[in-house]
Amino acid sequence: MLEFKPTQLPPAQTGNGANTKPKDLSAAELAMMTGMAVDVDTAPSLSPSVPQESMDWQNNKKFNGSWCIDENRNVWYHVEGIGWKKLTYQSESGIVALNILAAHAKQTQSIVNYRDEADGMIYEMYVW
Repeated sequence: MLEFKPTQLPPAQTGNGANTKPKDLSAAELAMMTGMAVDVDTAPSLSPSVPQESMDWQNNKKFNGSWCIDENRNVWYHVEGIGWKKLTYQSESGIVALNILAAHAKQTQSIVNYRDEADGMIYEMYVW
């Protein structure tokens, strides 16, 4: 019987994972993942004039990257044109449900509408 063992130790636990996040992707890495050239100069630069205190819906987006680590409830997805967004970690079942939807959207390159709040985390999503 074959036995597979990890070749590296996992990083030390850091609580709920609030301090750990994925590294920002370069234009070359984004192009490699999506198969398309990325023009950094055309990235959105306009910010809302009034800070959003409650929530904001982002529509017609695509996930082109995923990242997680062996910390409790620490899952991130890369949104085209926006960057890394963390899934809310308020409950185990909630993060699992969002992760299933987000992984499906990434795999099939489906359109995603999601709601994030002032903390920048995704709380709700629809995958089309």
